[in-house]
Amino acid sequence: MKDKEQGFLSSEKGQKMILMGFDGAMPYFVKRFSKEGKTPNTARLIKNGFFADAYSTPPCDTPTNWATIATGADTGVHGVTSFYIHIPGEPLDYGAQDEQRGRGQLSTYCNAEYLWDTADRAGKKCLIINYRGGWPTNMKNGIVINGDGKPVHYIGTSMRYVTPQFMRDEEQLCSVKFEKINNFEGNIKSYSSILRSEIRVESPYIEGGLTLKILIIDSEGKGYDRVFIGRLEDCCEEKQFLKIGGWTDWFEEEFKLLPGKKGKSTIYYIQVKPDSPNIKGFFRFMLKRLSPDGSEFQLFRTHIFTTLGWTYPAELGPELLKNLDLGKDFYPRVDKPLVDGALYWSVDEGREAGESLSKIDEDRMQANRLIKIIEYIQKTYGWDMCFFHFHLMDRINHHILGNLCPENPDYTESKSKESLQLYEIAYKLIDDFVGELMKRYLKKNTLFVYVSDHAAVPTWKYVRIAPALIKAGL
Repeated sequence: MKDKEQGFLSSEKGQKMILMGFDGAMPYFVKRFSKEGKTPNTARLIKNGFFADAYSTPPCDTPTNWATIATGADTGVHGVTSFYIHIPGEPLDYGAQDEQRGRGQLSTYCNAEYLWDTADRAGKKCLIINYRGGWPTNMKNGIVINGDGKPVHYIGTSMRYVTPQFMRDEEQLCSVKFEKINNFEGNIKSYSSILRSEIRVESPYIEGGLTLKILIIDSEGKGYDRVFIGRLEDCCEEKQFLKIGGWTDWFEEEFKLLPGKKGKSTIYYIQVKPDSPNIKGFFRFMLKRLSPDGSEFQLFRTHIFTTLGWTYPAELGPELLKNLDLGKDFYPRVDKPLVDGALYWSVDEGREAGESLSKIDEDRMQANRLIKIIEYIQKTYGWDMCFFHFHLMDRINHHILGNLCPENPDYTESKSKESLQLYEIAYKLIDDFVGELMKRYLKKNTLFVYVSDHAAVPTWKYVRIAPALIKAGL
């Protein structure tokens, strides 16, 4: 132990623990990139702690093994038998129906006690973020964030409000036309005539909607440069006007759901069912484009989120949105082709704010969100144990691990090289994540646990046996 850094493997009383769950992280790559110096923070953990391979509990998938990690029980005890669990007495196809898909990732169907429930009874404060099986919770003193830092339910999709020349055949564009007004009742100074318009915040899920005003001003006599969005009675000072790239605060508005409508979930296995048609929606705007003559205008709006099913306790949701300035990375994502049907994972440095993200961009932002939330909860409420899950590596394994295997009929050296580079980028992202947490908590008597639920084997062909069984009457 003489060569260990101070702060690792402390046995002091009051020690905290943070379990960093990296779905699909493979021992081979963890060791390889650590030895090559590509992931120095992970290498520090290995050097100052210990490293061990482990067998996954069958079936070797996500819900089953995160349940095992969080309970210490095997599949036969906790009963989380993959994504589409079957409960005796139910029709065989019931677990695969839309309302039941993925219920193996809900704590409701786990028969073993979670470590955080045991700790909660012992008076420890636990923070659970994005952990498969962490929602809903039985804890009395703990905090749970359902999902990756974004609200898990929305009642309206994002929208871009643009001047007519930017209209395209897309559902998420809305045309805006402005008129000049020379007399404006308010304490607003503009060197040019104020431009005024209005926009609607509405969706197929809500009754009616909301009308907001837009004012554009020339604050310096150099052309139009600032925009106000909201109700005119709230338009009092120039500081409430956005510059290009600026964001509004969160709007918190009451909406009424249409009969039979419940909105949508951002996580497929979370079924949010509002218990009232009256529901609070949260959204914010970002000014994307404004020309000096006012002829070019683009305004981005986030989804209309609710905070239902997102946090425990429930009142924490609005608090996180407002106090952590969340929402600036809540953009839609697009997957772009890379190599023979794989997904585009590399960093898109040229992306403009408000544009679609590449997957690696989204995961980096997700990591930053989780760090902000972990730090905020620690400073505001405190935690003794923190459990979180991060899914990046599992998705990459599914899509490009086969590119590294020479037995793949479509294998090429260039494809293998490019895929390996993407693996390096992804493990570096995880390593940066680990490093940020170590900066904050390593010297605060905290035990770090880096764990994966399963690895992967390379594949390039899938055989679906269900059609054959159906055809045979089985």
